[in-house]
Amino acid sequence: MTYQIIYQMLRITEKTKWLIVWLKLRLIHRRMQQTQGRLSRASLRINTYLTHSEENRF
Repeated sequence: MTYQIIYQMLRITEKTKWLIVWLKLRLIHRRMQQTQGRLSRASLRINTYLTHSEENRF
């Protein structure tokens, strides 16, 4: 009986551990996507600035 309870608790802790890992991964992924968006916007701005400055030179 006690073995069964310990086994249940171990299974629960294992599940919660994986759940926490999964949630952390999702958070990291979302943050990466946000930074990716910011980076792409910044690079777009830089690219447009460079192309316009090149056009103005000639």
